[in-house]
Amino acid sequence: MDQHEGNKIGLFAATIIGINAMIGAGIFAMPAKLAYTVGLASMFSYALSGVLVLFIVLALGRLAVLYPGDAWGYRYPALWGGHMVGMIASLGYVGGVTIAMGFLTQQLGVQLMPYLGYDPLTIGLVLLGILVALVLAGTQISSWGQYLIAACVLVPMIVSSIICCMHTKPALMSPIAPYGYDAVITALPLILFSMLGFESISSLYGIVVNPGRNVPRAALYSVVIVASMFSLFIASSLAAIDKSFFVGGMNQAFSQAIAAALPGYEWLGWLISIGAFFAIFGTLHSMVWSVAELFLDVMRKAQNCVVRSCFTGKLLNERVAVLIIGGSTALSAFVVQPGTILQLTSAFVALAYLLSVMALLFDRRTWQTLYDAVIAVGACVSAFWLCWLSVQSTLAVL
Repeated sequence: MDQHEGNKIGLFAATIIGINAMIGAGIFAMPAKLAYTVGLASMFSYALSGVLVLFIVLALGRLAVLYPGDAWGYRYPALWGGHMVGMIASLGYVGGVTIAMGFLTQQLGVQLMPYLGYDPLTIGLVLLGILVALVLAGTQISSWGQYLIAACVLVPMIVSSIICCMHTKPALMSPIAPYGYDAVITALPLILFSMLGFESISSLYGIVVNPGRNVPRAALYSVVIVASMFSLFIASSLAAIDKSFFVGGMNQAFSQAIAAALPGYEWLGWLISIGAFFAIFGTLHSMVWSVAELFLDVMRKAQNCVVRSCFTGKLLNERVAVLIIGGSTALSAFVVQPGTILQLTSAFVALAYLLSVMALLFDRRTWQTLYDAVIAVGACVSAFWLCWLSVQSTLAVL
C-alpha cells in the first residue's frame, strides 16, 4: 500500500461524512409545512428528491475528477461561461446559503420561545449576534463537534419516528395525497432545502481510497439513507399527529406539536428541543465562518475596480466578511417569511448547481461513455427542474 493511501478513508467513513453533511436541524420544521401542503404523500417527494440530488452530486463528483481544485461554485461554471457566469453561480450559492441561515436563525428562536417566553425573532437575532462574536473571537467547532451536531438531529428524529410509528392513526393515512399528487412535485424545493450540504460529498475524491469506485457508492448510500430517514420521519409524524397540532406552522416548534399530540411523551418534546437547539446553534456557527470565507473568495475573483480597491486597501478581510454575512443573515431573518426563505434558498442554490453541472455538457470526455452522458444530462435536467420549480414557488408566495 502507498504511504499516502494509508492516510485516506474508506467507503464507510465517506458515507458517514456524506450523511453528516446533509443532516440538518431544518428537518424539524418540515412536518408543519408539509402537513398543509402535501400530506403523507410527501414521502414520495423525498424519494424523487433523492434521485435528483444523486444525479447532481455524481455530476459534481465527475467534475471534481476532471478539474480538481477548490471553489467549485465559481470554477465549474467559469469553464464554459467565463468569469461572469462563474460570479453569478458563486454569488447565487453564497446568497442562497445566507438566506438559509436566516431561516435557521428564525428557527433558533422558535425552539427556545416556549421556554424563554420572548419573541422568537428577538431570541434568534440575539443568539446570532453571540455566534458572530464567537466566530470573530476565533472559536471553531472541531470535527468531533460536527458529528455531535449530527447526533443531536439523528437521535431525536429516530426516537420520534419510532414512537410515532407506534401511534399511527389509520384515519390520518387516508387519503395519502389530500392535496393531489401535483403537490408531490411542487414540494421538491422544500425537500431540497432539507437536504442541502450534499454537494460536499464531491470534495471527497482527494481523501478516499479508490475514489472512482468508492465516492459514487458513498454518494448513493448517503443520499438513500438520508432520504429514507427523512421520509420515515415525515411520514410517521403525519400519520400520528393531526395537522391541527401544526396550526402555528413553522413558527411553532415541532416539540410543542408532538408533546400536545402525544401527552404521554412530554420528555420527547424536551429531547427534540434540546437536540434542535444545539444542532441549529452549531450549524449556524460553522456556516457563518465557511460562508464568509466563500464570500471573500468570490470577492477576490471580482474584476470590478471598486471591489479590487477594497482588497488593495485591506478594507475587505476575514473579519469584515464575517460581519457582512452575519448582517445579511440577520436581515434575511428579519425581513423574509419562513416559507419564502425556503423557496428563495432553493432557487439560488439550484441555479448554482445548474450552472456548475452544465460544464460537463461542454467537455467531450462526457460523451465517451453512456454512464457519463446519462449523469451529465440527468444532473442538468434535475438542477433545471429544481430551479424552475423554486422560481415558480417563490413567485407564487411573493
